[in-house]
Amino acid sequence: MQSGGLIEMDARMTLAMAPSSSVALTTTNIYNVNVSDMLKKNFPNLRVETAVQYQNPTGGNLMQLIAEEIEGQKTGFCAFTEKLRAHGIVRDTSSFKQKKSQGTWGTVIFQPFAVASMLGV
Repeated sequence: MQSGGLIEMDARMTLAMAPSSSVALTTTNIYNVNVSDMLKKNFPNLRVETAVQYQNPTGGNLMQLIAEEIEGQKTGFCAFTEKLRAHGIVRDTSSFKQKKSQGTWGTVIFQPFAVASMLGV
């Protein structure tokens, strides 16, 4: 209960995992119900996303459950300084030069308790 009851089961969430782990969502139990159906029933606003960056061949695959917002405030967002900036053209005797720059910060997380991570198979 790391959220203190702020995150309900019907909140918008993203389940991020490796493509090789997403195959487990099709596993069916003895009652002929698979994992994907149970997730849809219990977490109606759950979105499943796969990315190869979650794949770890040595220590098991990473899986994260991310609540998208808590009480109207976003959990986090991807940030950057500038997408791409073209600086002024510098003229030389027989050539031209132009500098281009860009940068990134990565993800800015406002509410780290809204991200649950698991490392396994």
